[in-house]
Amino acid sequence: CAVLRPRQRQRVSRSPPLQAALFDMDGTLIDSEYLTDRAVREVFARYQVQAGVLERLDLRAFHGVAWHRIAALICAAAPQLAAQAGAAVVQAELQASFHGGLLRDDPREIPGAVAAVTAAAAHLAVGLVSSSDRASVDHVVARLGLGDLLRHRVCAEDCDRTKPDPEGYLRAASLLGVPPEACLVFEDSEAGLKAARAAGMRTVAIAGGDPIGDTDADQVIADFTVLPPGFFRTRSGR
Repeated sequence: CAVLRPRQRQRVSRSPPLQAALFDMDGTLIDSEYLTDRAVREVFARYQVQAGVLERLDLRAFHGVAWHRIAALICAAAPQLAAQAGAAVVQAELQASFHGGLLRDDPREIPGAVAAVTAAAAHLAVGLVSSSDRASVDHVVARLGLGDLLRHRVCAEDCDRTKPDPEGYLRAASLLGVPPEACLVFEDSEAGLKAARAAGMRTVAIAGGDPIGDTDADQVIADFTVLPPGFFRTRSGR
């Protein structure tokens, strides 16, 4: 069920009407975060990094983070990777593994995701903000049939700084011509939720039954099917 935290209910009620809804992709529209975990494991196995190094990492910390940042983090944790391959090669291998898995596995839609984007587009400007590369984003958008609903897509190539930095969300708001405080963001990762909050946007966390860290999200839901009828219409002030 949906959970609206009492401490934040007053803040939400004073907020201006929504003008835009922004959606993350991996873990928010499709259940694909396991592909990130698998990509990291495959790179560690390829370079025979000691198992203990991987066991000490919290792979959830890489969810919602761009590949160049993940590569830098795991190279710092495993100097053997940095010495044998370097961050640029590791980044390319991570990205290739993820995209290949995306094409082979055809990850399932998060329940209600397409219906939610469709409903949002009837009342709001809609955009997508992802830390994945454009090839992966375009593939998923086409597979879900969302191309005509999304006014803008902000991908890894469009940003110098990855989530939890707010650059991607601020760029999306600018492209849509909407002030950040009139945007509602749907995210599943702690990095993504922090980015949206840092941008001054309202947030809905997609928990999927898994605990999320201290994100200060305005609302936490298991998936989109719990959104009430008219959710986007009533919040748009129309």
